[in-house]
Amino acid sequence: MPRDYNWLRELKLTLRCAICGSSTDINFHHTDRDNKILPVGTMNRKYGKARVLAEIEKCIPLCTSCHTNYPIGTSICKYGAECCPLIGTPDCKCK
Repeated sequence: MPRDYNWLRELKLTLRCAICGSSTDINFHHTDRDNKILPVGTMNRKYGKARVLAEIEKCIPLCTSCHTNYPIGTSICKYGAECCPLIGTPDCKCK
């Protein structure tokens, strides 16, 4: 039975960028580079849906424009723009 790769595309259509709110061209940005196995798109071609969804849990959705401004390894949290300036402070929700 052929694998269904469309589920990821359909999931992305339901997401909004955690920074600007755009729903166009969503990417998955890993919030912790050390816990990243592979890019989500690559994993979708190699692994089953459950494993890909587990990887997505480590990410925040970002549109292409915002993702370009926050490359891999950039400190940005899963709670979006309102928390990111607080990273490393006692008020950060990432802990």
